Amino acid sequence: MLRKFLAVLVGLFLAAGLTVAVSGTTAAVAASPGLKRSPAKPWPGEVTKLKGTIAPKGRIVALQKYQAGRWVQVKRTRTKTKGAFSLAVRASTTRVKYRVVAPKAKVAGKTRRQVVTSSRTVVATAPSVRLAFGSTPVVKKNGRAYLSGRVSATPAASRANVVVQRMSAKGWRNVTSGKLTKGSHRFTVVANKYKYRALVRATGSTANWAVSKTVTPRWRVTWRDEFTNDAKSRQTWDHRDLGSRYGRRVCSTTGARQTTYPGGVMRLRLSKDSRPKQDPDGTRVKNWKKACPDGTYLNAMVGTQVTKNFKQGVFAARVKFQAPQGMHGAFWLQSNGGTPEIDVAEYFGNGRADGGLASFLHSRPNARGKQTTVGGVLKSADRIVNRGSGTAASRYHVYSVEWTKTGYVFRIDGKVTLRTKRLRSNDPHFMVLSLISSDWEMKNLKKSQLKKAYVDVDWVRVWQK
Repeated sequence: MLRKFLAVLVGLFLAAGLTVAVSGTTAAVAASPGLKRSPAKPWPGEVTKLKGTIAPKGRIVALQKYQAGRWVQVKRTRTKTKGAFSLAVRASTTRVKYRVVAPKAKVAGKTRRQVVTSSRTVVATAPSVRLAFGSTPVVKKNGRAYLSGRVSATPAASRANVVVQRMSAKGWRNVTSGKLTKGSHRFTVVANKYKYRALVRATGSTANWAVSKTVTPRWRVTWRDEFTNDAKSRQTWDHRDLGSRYGRRVCSTTGARQTTYPGGVMRLRLSKDSRPKQDPDGTRVKNWKKACPDGTYLNAMVGTQVTKNFKQGVFAARVKFQAPQGMHGAFWLQSNGGTPEIDVAEYFGNGRADGGLASFLHSRPNARGKQTTVGGVLKSADRIVNRGSGTAASRYHVYSVEWTKTGYVFRIDGKVTLRTKRLRSNDPHFMVLSLISSDWEMKNLKKSQLKKAYVDVDWVRVWQK
């Protein structure tokens, strides 16, 4: 019985001894604390943080790098809450191995053994830089067309500087600069045919700039009339429908003297027509007083139908519209046999409850006489044009349409008022400027306001690739 008891006791001791041995072995080969690297793929010269945890708080830790076959101390710090530490280095294209060592020390009343983290290699990766521009320019209130641009870089950097340059006669010159935010930087440039490139570099780095490929947006002004040469403008803009009376415009007709060029603008004027009322073939209009109880008027309408037609682009005009109702001034595009009619802006006069400013697309009537219309009175125009006071007749505004193969975008002073993909077209169009009194609106025409019945156009410009 005693022999059996002793055997059991020896077995327990052996088991205990084995457990201690295993525990001791485990402690001897325990994994070193980890060392994390952020960012994982730094740029040349970018600050890279090596992070980890060695408890407790307040313990001295030293960053070491492996150099010439031995570990060399780089810097030291103390651990923070819960033993966390963070040590920063600048990455280079040379591979460097780092580790963190906490020497044996007495901390918080206890002797702490030496701790060595696992090593971590830091090497910089040169970023790939991409420069891209928007598909079409936006014409702002100052009359310039701006293209949006974007610089992006991969891998992303936590903090990086960016410079955009344009090629000039004297070489590359800076256009804009800033910071990369979430891996990209957005900017705008005046639409032109210059070459651009982008440069990026980590903030605080002295490494070489990473450079994108050269990009040429190619958008530029392909046509313009600033109305500074009367003779040239008269040749460019032909009168339309002179003497014609038709459809919803029996009581008015276009007059050659209604379009003038005073002081560097085109002026489109509406006035009383005191001439004998005749049809286009020269015959007198019968019972014209009954047909036109609100009177008859001379309108202004000119276009580039003879001199210039266009296929897509950005079309803009700086216009101050007429104040009176009973007529509508307009900047629009039309096609000989094509479609649609593109009414960039039409204004029906001050005092209308709906604001009176509109943009339309009109298809040609089909075999049944039906017509498709897109757009209408612009509800968003009030906050753009009025700005608390004033109207489209109070001051100049820039009205534009971006016409591409994917659709149309209408803007006032660079702000979108209408966007549509309907009635897309590649038919040649010419531009038209007009001040017209249609029969249906003449009841609102007050003769006392005829002195204000004119539209001034400061310039017309077209941007294309």
